[in-house]
Amino acid sequence: MRSAPSRRTFLAGLCGLALPARLRAQERRVIARAAHQSWLGRRTVSFLCVEGAGSVAHILEGSDLGARHRPYGTFDIANALIALDLGVESGAQGAREWDRFRRPSAPHWPGIWRRDHTLASAFAASVLWYFQDMAVEVGDAYAAYLRRWGYGTAQGQGDAFWMDGTLEVSVTEQVGFLAALGAGALDVSTDASETVIAIAQDGSIAGVDVHGVSGAGPVYGRGFGGPYGGWYVGWMQPPGRAQLTFALYVEAVTYREIDGYGRAMSERLLAPIVSNTL
Repeated sequence: MRSAPSRRTFLAGLCGLALPARLRAQERRVIARAAHQSWLGRRTVSFLCVEGAGSVAHILEGSDLGARHRPYGTFDIANALIALDLGVESGAQGAREWDRFRRPSAPHWPGIWRRDHTLASAFAASVLWYFQDMAVEVGDAYAAYLRRWGYGTAQGQGDAFWMDGTLEVSVTEQVGFLAALGAGALDVSTDASETVIAIAQDGSIAGVDVHGVSGAGPVYGRGFGGPYGGWYVGWMQPPGRAQLTFALYVEAVTYREIDGYGRAMSERLLAPIVSNTL
């Protein structure tokens, strides 16, 4: 079993991704937008994939890698890590009952949210009430973790801060955080990181297992009149290659334009990177 790099050593390797301008210190491989225009449509899309600690950066042409956005359901990764590290969650099969009076269902809720869940099943379906209940128990502990990880604005108050604009994170910050997680370079227990890595498994892309999560919601306020933002973020370990860590952010006028789009567009952009056919 390989030894994990220290957090300081690992993040030093990623420091070139802290600001978009500093990506010039890496080997930049720009993905031309023209080849994907039919998929992009009128959406605004930013995408970054780094190999290893950032020695190679694949960037979709025109991406704004430094702008911060609400993380939405992608925060489930950090949320679960913190709760597991603190002992608020006992493991992937730790269960919570849905309190329909405290967390009444809304018309837009998927049917799968309207039942009891384990951490693993709640993660798979991004069950908002589950992570809200968990957040109440974590409480004020969020800020210290988020500051240590350099996770966006590192603001964590209340039980919906990852959805309401209190917490925001950029594409580069998502990639830095996930790269450190995948490399075992975050200051959390081994059990916490291994549990999250396991429940984040999300099928495969180009024949390689991918660990990833989606997230979406309104860009402004709490309403549903649009525009909408969405993410797909994660990492992969192709055989004989450095870890690939990626984040895609999309904005569009309607929810329909982003629903499922992050995963689909990420697969389109990642496939040639995985197969070395760019």
